[in-house]
Parts: sequence; structure tokens; C-alpha cells
Amino acid sequence: MDRTDAESTAGVPRTRKWVLASFIASYGLLLPGLSCTLISCDLSALSGELPLKNMTESMLQFVHELHKRGAHLGFFLLILSAMVIPAAKLVLLILSEFWRRGGSAQVMRARFCVFALQAMSKWACEGVFAYVLLFNLLRGLDHPPLLQAKASQGIGFTCFAIFCMVSAISALGLKVPPLPKGMEHPTNKDTLFAQRPALLAAAVATMCAVFVPLLVMGIMTPSMSLSVSVGSFFKPSGPLDPALRQIVEMLHIEELTHSEVSFQACMTNLAKWMIEEPRANSLLSLTLFAVFVILTTVLNMVMLMATSVLLWRRAAEPPRRKLEWLMKVSTTLKKLGFLDVAIVGLALVVACGGAYRKLGIELHLNAGLLLLFGAELCHYGAYMLVKQSVQAVTGEPEERNEARQVEDKRADEVQGGVEDMVDLESAKKASVDEIVDLQDAKEACGASTDSFDEDAQVAVITKVGETVVVAIAVQ
Repeated sequence: MDRTDAESTAGVPRTRKWVLASFIASYGLLLPGLSCTLISCDLSALSGELPLKNMTESMLQFVHELHKRGAHLGFFLLILSAMVIPAAKLVLLILSEFWRRGGSAQVMRARFCVFALQAMSKWACEGVFAYVLLFNLLRGLDHPPLLQAKASQGIGFTCFAIFCMVSAISALGLKVPPLPKGMEHPTNKDTLFAQRPALLAAAVATMCAVFVPLLVMGIMTPSMSLSVSVGSFFKPSGPLDPALRQIVEMLHIEELTHSEVSFQACMTNLAKWMIEEPRANSLLSLTLFAVFVILTTVLNMVMLMATSVLLWRRAAEPPRRKLEWLMKVSTTLKKLGFLDVAIVGLALVVACGGAYRKLGIELHLNAGLLLLFGAELCHYGAYMLVKQSVQAVTGEPEERNEARQVEDKRADEVQGGVEDMVDLESAKKASVDEIVDLQDAKEACGASTDSFDEDAQVAVITKVGETVVVAIAVQ
């Protein structure tokens, strides 16, 4: 390694052990998450006396069913989300750690690996959100005593959801290696919004004004619906004899085999079920939607609005450190915000819904999802505008700021060490001066060491001793 390569490793932060441990440990949950039951449902009529339909499904079973029925697009997308992305995340982590403290070229490759890992980390979670809504839809078919739907989330859902959350959060703990010395990150300081912060604040405020009603209406409006064909209850696709069709029609069961759910209804139902019958999956599902979908997105819009106002009000002398901190928090919230992932997950599962048709189940997207998509567009647009403007003002990307802070801390430590050395030299010089004063005093009195006033000797020696102790303490 030449001198340039050796210097490139200076200030490169090492990955924390807890980050590596939690990230790798989460993969122990991936296999049971894929192979164990995600969701199950027993549908029956007349207080359970007339079984109508049974559904038990794991991720691998769903993928196999898509392949068997020729749903190639859904098969490819689900394989990509549930298997390829998790495998790619693990490979990127290993490569980033291998290259992190190498030469300049290796550091650049490590930077790419960390960026790619953090960008794709949450995109292994789409199916989790869709299955939470599907679980709500199946329980929405429960209309006792005429129609009963006993739906439950299995251990596969628990494992896969925890894997997604832990791996996504752990990925945020990875530090991006700073650019090697001599390399600069290009920043565009001539952007319209960076030069005119008042326009930036107005644009972000407008996006927030559009975002709020879209998000509220999107949460309240049904986003997904499910309907079950009564014909699927009868042979050959169901357990009932066709001779019973007239009886089933007389019970008007078909009117009860449709349900729809919004994000708000989903969270309300989960909270109610958790109180009635506490289950870990209900708490996990509620946390996913209430915290990672809604709360993080709302908080990020608040942070973006505050950052844009700060840029506008302090345009003459922008508070660089405060802007950097606000942008760092906003970036973290953006990476932990799963509204975009939930939207894509719902669309993905509905696109793969052909696998459910053999059960007589039809899945549909509703208007609420379109409203939420509009809210997420406003969120994304505000984030990109503020991020570019902050980088134009500070002149450095986030990882460069962190490296500079490390260098500043080291410089402070070096300066403190120099000051300690100066204090030590001063203390030593003071000790020598005290000894010289003692000799001068003895010579002035014309006395030998034995006849010198013992009290004076003790006083001076004590003074010298205190000075030496201080010098040793400083050292």
C-alpha cells in the first residue's frame, strides 16, 4: 500500500460490533420467515357447522403457487423482494467491511456498498405490510353466527417481520467511509432553491399543505378490498355438494363475503384485538403501521419544514452545524419511513393475487392507496429539495461532515496534549527556580547547609515538593 492509500484510511470509522451482530443475527429469522406459516384462515357458516374454505400459506408456498400458475411477473417480483434483496444485503455488508480500510479504490467501493445496502435495506419488507392488511380483510369476513372467519398470523409472519425491521435498522448503523484525501464530493451550489431560500420555504410549505390532507384522507379511505366467490364453496373447488347451493343462496352469505380496509381501520382493529387477546403479532403489526409507516413520515415532514424555514430565516449566516444535524435526522427518518414500501407492497400482493383465485378470493386496490401515493410524492419531493439546498449551503455531504467532526476532535485532543506539555515544562522550570532561590539564600547568609535555618529549609523543600507533585499530575 503506497502513502496515498495509507492516508486514505485515516478517519475511516470502524463498524460498531452491535451493528454487525444484530444485522447478521437477523438472518437467523429469515429461513423460518420464508418457510413457516404467514397467515391462515378457516371460513365456515352456521356457527362453524358448515365448513366453507381453509387457507394456510407460507412465503415459499405462495412463490411456488405463482410459478405453477404461470404468474411470472409476480413470481419474479416476490423472489426479488423476499430472497434476492436479503441475499444482496448480506453480500454488500461483507464486501463493505472487507474494503472499508483499504486503499483509495477500495474505500470508494466500500462507500458504494454501504450506500446500496442502506438504500435497498427496507425494500425487503413490502410483503409484511400487505399481509397485515390481508389479515385484517380476512377477519373482516367474520359475521357470526351466519359466517365465521377465524384468521391468524403465524410464526412465519413474526420471524419475517422481525428480520425486516432489525436488518433495516441495523443497516442505518453502518458508517459510510469518508472520501479519500484528494477526492471531493461534487456539490451544486447554483441550484435555484439554494440561492433563494424564501422560495425553498414556500415550496416545502406548499408540499406540506398538500401532504396533510392527502395523508389524512388516504389513511381514512379503504386501500385494499377482498371478495370471496360463493361458487368456490362448492365442489370441485370447495367442500360443499352443489345440491346445497340453493340453501347457501337463501342464507345470503354472498352479501357477507366482501370486506375492505383502510390504514386507520387496520390500526384500530389491531389495537382492539391486542386488548381483547394480547398477541405479539398484533403488537408487531400495530408498531409497523403506526410507527414506521405513519409517525416517521409525519415527523420527517416536520423536520423538512423546520429546516427550510431555518435556511430562509438565517440566509445571511446559515447555522451550519444545526442544518447538518437537522438533515441527518431527516435522512434517518426517511430511511425508517415505510410508507413507500407499504404502497409498493400492496400493489405487489394484488398483482400476485392470481394465486388466490383458485380459492375463489379476489384482491383489489382502492382509492386510499392512490391518495397515499400522492402524499408520498410530496414527502419525497420536499426531502430532495431540502437535501440539495442544505448540501449547497454546507458544501459537504453527510459522511464528509462526520469525518470532519472526527478530525476536529482529534485536533482538539492534540492541542490539549500540547498545552499539557507546556504546563509540565513550566512546572519543572518553577521547581528549578525554587532550588536556585534556596542556594542564593544560603550563600547570602554565609552559612553551610548544616547551619542553615531548618524551618526555612523545610518551607522551601515543601514548596518544591508541591511544585513537583503538580508537574507529575499534569504529566
